[in-house]
Amino acid sequence: MIFRTEEIKTLVIGALLSGLAASSFSEESSSLSVVISIIYSLLCINKTSNERLCLLALAMPNTRVLEVAGISVSVLICVIDVFFSRKRKICTISKSFVFLCILYLLFSLNNIIRFGDINDGLIMPIKMVCVLVYFYNLSIDEDYLDNSNILPLKASIFLLIGAVAAIIGTRYGNSVEGRWEVANNDANMLSNELAFCFSVFCIYYFKSKILSIKNFALLSLVAIILCLLCGSRMGILLIAIIMICSFLLNFGNASSSLLFAIIISGIAYLFINLSIGQDAISTFTQRSNALESQDDISNGRYFLWGQYIATLNQSYVLWLFGLGDYEQYGIKLMAHNAIIEDLANYGIIGMFLLYSAIIIIYRNIIRNIQCPSKERTLFKLLPFFIPLFGGMTLHSWTNIINMTTLFLGMTIYSVSIKNSTNIDQYENSSN
Repeated sequence: MIFRTEEIKTLVIGALLSGLAASSFSEESSSLSVVISIIYSLLCINKTSNERLCLLALAMPNTRVLEVAGISVSVLICVIDVFFSRKRKICTISKSFVFLCILYLLFSLNNIIRFGDINDGLIMPIKMVCVLVYFYNLSIDEDYLDNSNILPLKASIFLLIGAVAAIIGTRYGNSVEGRWEVANNDANMLSNELAFCFSVFCIYYFKSKILSIKNFALLSLVAIILCLLCGSRMGILLIAIIMICSFLLNFGNASSSLLFAIIISGIAYLFINLSIGQDAISTFTQRSNALESQDDISNGRYFLWGQYIATLNQSYVLWLFGLGDYEQYGIKLMAHNAIIEDLANYGIIGMFLLYSAIIIIYRNIIRNIQCPSKERTLFKLLPFFIPLFGGMTLHSWTNIINMTTLFLGMTIYSVSIKNSTNIDQYENSSN
């Protein structure tokens, strides 16, 4: 059993709340969504850090609907864990990490000095530090480290179920048609989350006995078809990359590779012959033809990237300290490129401070998880690579979704998942 009874109850309750929030959300009034978000947040208070991680993943597809006072529930879960965790000691956090966080908070005050912007100068940086501390705590938490061979899989299944619940709530609660997406969210980001889930399932299928062939086929079916229905070109590319890498990097495992090819072929056949699949292919083709006719296959991204770079080039101060609110420079959209977006948000100095803190977290994961170096293979880096590559046409690597998937990806790379002995230990220790 991958899940305990209590975890299944939590998964069902969380999915119902997420679906209900998506179905009730509207731009004119979202009061019911706020109430549901508060209930969802309260659900996390008496949970362990590992359980909160799964609930965080469940909420991620619905991140702009599950909000309280403008704070995403996913971020709020990080805040709750920092302040309500049972066995946390502040003295366990390294001095270098604390120093970087303090420097980042002080650095962010430049947005108040330059623009009078309290949100970018104080509120957002505090939320960012809480997220960093949350993941740092996990990277040294014995419960997380002891069960790190199964938790990324559990979190990915929670993420997939969260996507299903949010999509159902959006499409049938708001009668949405066209590309499959979540209310008030980005279909492209959703497709990246689903591609990440598929990459995790592939790792556990090829490298362990934790995920049976039936469960792998079912989970992959849902993740791939939903990703394709999102109509994202990056999502489709990521799925293709995962399939090719999974097959080529495990070619020596003939039986598993053959079954993998059969499963993927079956999913492709099913998608092509389903009416929703045919509609998605037609919509995708029309959209691609329209972009080609406009001589802009990037859908405006090239122009947008140039606009950001031209703005940054106005002064070296902007390169070093960032733009603050980009709309004050006449830019109407986010950069849709992780590097440019982080440069615009934080400047070179802010990026250095944040990325340095994140590297410390990854270093902790690699050091604290005991795994033979021969098991840290290129294939196991695939889930870590997905949000990195997907971010090149989407959003910041420091947003809560990418921070979570990158953290889980680094855990998968660092841990041994060859056997399932720790699952029994986890179940026994949790009961």
